[in-house]
Amino acid sequence: MSLRVLLSSLLLIGISVGVEWETQYILEDPDYYYYNPMVTLDNQGKVHIAYIHWDHAVDTGNLNVISNQSGEWISETVASVNYPILWGDLYDIEVDSQGNRYLSYIEYISKFRIYLWLATDTSGEFESERIGTPFPYSQGSQSIELDGNDNPFIAFLQFNYNTFELELRFGWFEQDSFVSERVVLDSVDNESLGNLLLEKDGTPHIIYVGYEHRLYHAFKTDEVWDKERIWYFLPLRPSAVMDTDDFIHVIYRSGDWSIRYAHNREGEWIDEHIIATFRWGYDITCIDIDPDGIPCFVWTHGTSNENRQQTDISYARQLENGWFEETVTETPNVVEIPGEHNFFKIDKAGYAHLVYEYWDREFSKLAYAKSKAPLFVAEQPNEVNPFDLRVRGSTVHFSLPEASLIRLDLYDAVGRRVRLLASGVYNSGQHSIPINSTGLPAGVYFIRLESADRTSSAKSVLSR
Repeated sequence: MSLRVLLSSLLLIGISVGVEWETQYILEDPDYYYYNPMVTLDNQGKVHIAYIHWDHAVDTGNLNVISNQSGEWISETVASVNYPILWGDLYDIEVDSQGNRYLSYIEYISKFRIYLWLATDTSGEFESERIGTPFPYSQGSQSIELDGNDNPFIAFLQFNYNTFELELRFGWFEQDSFVSERVVLDSVDNESLGNLLLEKDGTPHIIYVGYEHRLYHAFKTDEVWDKERIWYFLPLRPSAVMDTDDFIHVIYRSGDWSIRYAHNREGEWIDEHIIATFRWGYDITCIDIDPDGIPCFVWTHGTSNENRQQTDISYARQLENGWFEETVTETPNVVEIPGEHNFFKIDKAGYAHLVYEYWDREFSKLAYAKSKAPLFVAEQPNEVNPFDLRVRGSTVHFSLPEASLIRLDLYDAVGRRVRLLASGVYNSGQHSIPINSTGLPAGVYFIRLESADRTSSAKSVLSR
């Protein structure tokens, strides 16, 4: 099904594009900072957040995971850390089919001794082992992914201090021993490793930025690694995701401060300009795919002011003729900044999850935001219009097979709810509800009718 047909079908059954978020501060203590948060979801949709719990009084901290897996937020320590820089690809987190957490992370001992570790809580509590090769090697940015059998795979950077070679490597476990192989030599940016992605059959793909400031896709075929260029002009901080058809979607900031999107759904890489930011800020991006295969992403941007101390977060979703964009956070004089990777996820039901640090120059808070409704409405193949919902002129007509508690709402063209038309218990049979359009501008609107187990939508055109 083409994107045009898919989105037309979604509009008929009630897609809502605009997003309302519910935000909670799950950790706040004036003695600590909550750096670099990232999020993943388990099979039940429970949230797992990895973050740095930093004690600024002694300038040290812990790598922690906080989860609502038990119904309440519980934080656990993974390892003590002593990072000289509290940003970058310091760690990554995934959850297996049984709810066990896997974290790859970097241990900083000194400038020349930086090692890769893996922590899991498969035994009931977190246990760590060093998997990186020791000096003269040091490891850097990394990305972890689990295959369909819950086996961990890790892409990481490694530097050899004897030969001064930097290489991108791909590693896995064989009989409880970690082994790895070279993917690319001396052609990676040590601050711009993107994501490791695995096809359903386990074929690995890695998105990364080369030293020559090009965006690349590395992939393995017939036991041999190869690469192809995606984009050429100063790409930064790429974020990538693989859809259910094993196609790859990438979002990243370009050298002209714009946000760009690339995909290979048509057999070759197609890259497009989305948003021209031209604003001071971090411009960190993160992409995910909703259950209908539509790419959505969030990104950070700064608001220019005298002290350059406000950073906000925005959200975008692909539409038929472009992208819908809206602001998620916009708090004056507050820095709202997520981790470097994987800070935005969409669950199987279509709800979006976002984590970030809230910092008002005095206090730090760990913020978790969830969309109040799914980013999509799943299709009901045999009940596209179960209420025989129709709009004739300025009146909505519908039929109920039995007495039902219903809600009838009016949405604008980008999916924002603008008016409640009716709600309550209605008897079985035919009903007609007038559309109250007082104060609304002319344009395209959508009527959405909901009962306990059914939903239907219809288009309405308001003219003046």
